[in-house]
Amino acid sequence: MSDSLSDALDALCKELPRAKTRWVKRFLPQIERALAAGHTRKAVWERLHQQRADLGYKEFCVYLGRLRESKAEGADESRIQREETAAPSSQPYVHDPCANLRRAEAERVVFNWRGTEDLDELVYGKKRTDKAGG
Repeated sequence: MSDSLSDALDALCKELPRAKTRWVKRFLPQIERALAAGHTRKAVWERLHQQRADLGYKEFCVYLGRLRESKAEGADESRIQREETAAPSSQPYVHDPCANLRRAEAERVVFNWRGTEDLDELVYGKKRTDKAGG
């Protein structure tokens, strides 16, 4: 019984999927190679459309975009996992709540002059005689 079940599942794996997204996903490596070779999406879709007439061009573009996006996300996740499993640093992590502010201030490219002159003197031409009052 298990051999017949195994054979049935093997045969099912060899069949093309019914779902359009899975159908496009199955041919994604060949699609990517064709696009990398310089063929247009339209030309690739026309070839696929000959085999599956219910796959529209807009659907194909949407499925292709989603599959590429999920492929990119999977690559990012695997990279993050590799970095996490890489050799841990010998020093413990110290939380610095102002680190992003210091980094932003250091990367600042605008002119930032903090004047030392009194505002009244600059604007009105009046010089203060006493620093405490107005």
